[in-house]
Amino acid sequence: MTKQNERYNWARLNHLQVGKYGEYYSKMRMVEMGWQLYTSEVDDRGIDYLIRTNLGKCVEAQVKTVRLKKNAYVFFRKDHISPEQLKKSYAICLVVMREGEEPDIFFIPGRVWLAPNDIFVSHDYEGRKSAPEYGIAISQKNLLKLSEYILRPESLDLFTLK
Repeated sequence: MTKQNERYNWARLNHLQVGKYGEYYSKMRMVEMGWQLYTSEVDDRGIDYLIRTNLGKCVEAQVKTVRLKKNAYVFFRKDHISPEQLKKSYAICLVVMREGEEPDIFFIPGRVWLAPNDIFVSHDYEGRKSAPEYGIAISQKNLLKLSEYILRPESLDLFTLK
């Protein structure tokens, strides 16, 4: 691994470090774009930070970070979010780390889970121990489809146009 790519040696981080890095990295990128962020002191509802839009509304964001080798799956529990929140004010900030590369950040509006598909999935697990969840199935193929949600300054417009 070259000195340049050594910075992106994600294998050396443990699971908790990967998650914390994703939170800090995504916040830093959003602040660089001029977004106003407010962190939560207690993360017991799946909200890592609030983002204030230019119209004064707030978007609740949860960060999910994965090291991608082939495929990955991330999820968030349905009991922490209402369909109304999904529709109007919730986003998943997905940070994807590939060995030797700078992470990609995807800013995904919650409303995509109102019509689940092969990437944005919904599992109810009726009669099972697992709690109902929404998830993202991540693969090399799905990254191409996720590209419309790559983080950019106008990503917040997804919440101000509706």
